[in-house]
Amino acid sequence: MRYSLLLSSLLFAFFSSFGQNPIQVEVTDYVADPSEDFSIDIKVSDFENVVGAQFTLKYDEEVINYLGVDNFGIATMNIIANFGIPAVENGTISFLWFDSAAQGVTLDDETTLFTVDFKAVGNNGEYTYVELDTSTTILNVIEFSNVNGEVIPVDLESGLVSIGPVGVSDLSLMNFKIGDMSPNIVEGESFITIESPANQYLNFTIISSTGQQISAGQKSLFEGSNTLRFGQDELPLQGGAYFIEFQYKDLKTVRKFIKM
Repeated sequence: MRYSLLLSSLLFAFFSSFGQNPIQVEVTDYVADPSEDFSIDIKVSDFENVVGAQFTLKYDEEVINYLGVDNFGIATMNIIANFGIPAVENGTISFLWFDSAAQGVTLDDETTLFTVDFKAVGNNGEYTYVELDTSTTILNVIEFSNVNGEVIPVDLESGLVSIGPVGVSDLSLMNFKIGDMSPNIVEGESFITIESPANQYLNFTIISSTGQQISAGQKSLFEGSNTLRFGQDELPLQGGAYFIEFQYKDLKTVRKFIKM
């Protein structure tokens, strides 16, 4: 896919459209059987007078594999023009659309913007979030713009895909916002950004891909944005794939990272 990016200037991003409601982007949940082919919808609400959109979806390719996209909510959309070649090795699908007529498109609330088809490749009890990538690389910028050239704010709701039912209740239910480990491929220390709704403590556990607990502890959070450091004494010594699980009361959020 050719990325003639729809990024507005930093000035446009700063003077974004405060008068327009945020676009709601929702990724639906799904409980799959092992080896099942299934689909999840990317739905939008408050999608009014939109002329451009771009974002990247991410998921755990060890749990589900990408098969294709279809069921387009805008007549001019298609797989060749609006989707990049999926990066199967790191579980990402890029999307870029622009209204060539520059008239703006309005969709009914809960319209399916497009559907993504997957195959369940994980084992019973495994799960992955399908979510919009909020990392800072330029191809992962989330941007919707209107006919006035203004950037529209966006509210995101990730989807949870599980292989068989699992008891996962995400911390987002308590208004936590948890980023990814950065760097996600860890050689020394790593950091993670967490927005907390209040001053409180958050428990964490680092777990290997085989379920072995590597380390555990507690981090102190202030209300608002926090950048938590994980030093070499908390991270695994051996290379491989690991999970860090954050827990508050009976709610949990899991993020994956690679140790070199």
